[in-house]
Amino acid sequence: MWISKQLPNLSTSLLLLCFNIVLLSSSADAQPTQFPQKWYGKWQGTMHMFPPVSGYPSSFTMQLHLAPGDSSYITQYTIHYGEGDHADIRAYLLKNINGAWAIDEQNGIVLSCNWYANSLFCWFDIQEQHIICKISFEENDILYEIFGGHVLPTSSSGGMPQIPIVHSYTTGFYQYARLTHLQ
Repeated sequence: MWISKQLPNLSTSLLLLCFNIVLLSSSADAQPTQFPQKWYGKWQGTMHMFPPVSGYPSSFTMQLHLAPGDSSYITQYTIHYGEGDHADIRAYLLKNINGAWAIDEQNGIVLSCNWYANSLFCWFDIQEQHIICKISFEENDILYEIFGGHVLPTSSSGGMPQIPIVHSYTTGFYQYARLTHLQ
């Protein structure tokens, strides 16, 4: 009796494990050799923030500059929030060391990243906030998305025999910009 109840869960788990192994092995091979070189240049668009934050504009100009670094595995990755004398400029480095991506903020903070389906993903916590950044390198533009919320769950459910505990979180903010190539 126990075996017959466990077999559907076991076979589903094995199927998911096999799918993940295939997905992970193919995604490592799927990293295009032209990334990030194909997107070198200056990209610009409007960053939109939801919900609006008191004292800040709900939308503003954003630029992403990608340029060769001082070695083959480093790309200059510079973000400009705003324009002119009031621009907040962040000069980061995008690094690929043995297939592992990272954004080095050059201040002691290094964010691990993953490459899936022409998108670079970063997931990190800062000041009790989960933050996920997804940068999608599309055919003619870049979709830059940032979202997150508080690290504490807003609710939990499940936790019964055969049902795991599931924690649910509220998305506290969402920001996006569609960037087009300037140069």
